Amino acid sequence: IESLFLSIRTAGGTTQYQFKDVDVKALAEEVVKTLRPLAKKKRISLKLDISPDAPPVKGDETMLSYVVQNLVDNAIKYSLPGGKIHASIESVKGGLQLRVTDNGIGISEEEKEHLFERFYRSPRATKLFTDGSGLGLYILKSIVEAHNGSIDITSKEGEGATFTCTFPATS
Repeated sequence: IESLFLSIRTAGGTTQYQFKDVDVKALAEEVVKTLRPLAKKKRISLKLDISPDAPPVKGDETMLSYVVQNLVDNAIKYSLPGGKIHASIESVKGGLQLRVTDNGIGISEEEKEHLFERFYRSPRATKLFTDGSGLGLYILKSIVEAHNGSIDITSKEGEGATFTCTFPATS
């Protein structure tokens, strides 16, 4: 198996990525399987839909797993009991799209501007859920960008959020 090592300098030091072809579909199934008991404990419905034609991506499997885990874990954390989370992986022009949607507490327009900043935690999230460092989404964005991907959020306070990550397909 051919792989590419890449070192990325981050604020916390240097992170080494090992790039190879990654089946994000299998990776997402494993992450969701691991997090399903946490969702069940909070009485949250967790659904995963995977398009059979979703392509592999060139990436670091551990880091891509972190992306999926962080998004689903946050959706669980910021959803109220009885909530619903829908994760999906699908093929898009030139790549793969990972989307995680919840009907949790949502994020205001003002908070969205700061969401991916280091140590930022929404005042509302901090009030409702005291644990957290404010580094998860900062690190997640760095990982997505190191994979030549993009991340976007749509949300309305009190109505939930959708995080969408797009990665180029293996060429």
